[in-house]
Amino acid sequence: MHHTKDKGDLAAAKVIADLVEKEYSIFVPVVTEHAPFDLIAYKDGKCYRIQAKYSANNCVSNRSTWADRNGNHQKKYQLNDFDFYGVYLPDLNKVVYPSIKFGGCRIRSTPPKSPNPFYWWEDFRDFTEAAPKRTYKEFGVDLTTRKMKSAEFRVLSAELKRPPTFAQRLRQERGGVSTFSSIKRFRPQGAGHLPSAKVLSTR
Repeated sequence: MHHTKDKGDLAAAKVIADLVEKEYSIFVPVVTEHAPFDLIAYKDGKCYRIQAKYSANNCVSNRSTWADRNGNHQKKYQLNDFDFYGVYLPDLNKVVYPSIKFGGCRIRSTPPKSPNPFYWWEDFRDFTEAAPKRTYKEFGVDLTTRKMKSAEFRVLSAELKRPPTFAQRLRQERGGVSTFSSIKRFRPQGAGHLPSAKVLSTR
């Protein structure tokens, strides 16, 4: 059995077990394997079409993938393909149920180390149409230390200056005029090229 198929089967089994514990009746397609959903959950007169997903990186895949003799294939989901995902998070051994509208999003199970808002897994324990975005402050994450280290590094970098070169030191000593440029400009008016030196024979 293909490894991806194993994960898909595990996700479906986890979703079914979780929904049964929540007193849903579960129906699975029998005649076809090409339905855009994996199962139907029924409770209190309402049916919910569920697409089961295994997600090790907490991302909600927004496309279907499969392989056959012609290679690997992908197809992006449409909004009317199903109602909710059933996403199995193996790091937590939990299932979350975001609406199909959350396809392509990431649902975190650990607080991030950045100030960017994020979706939190506990807000999706039931069928969820909308959820708030959380911030690191709600989880007691302190980013101050990291910011201070970054600021200290910038200050230290600013204090590190290269020593002046030999030419720069001479220019400073002579009031901004370099010795080399002074020598180059010094030549008597009307003087042409200096005669080349001749080697005198001792014989």
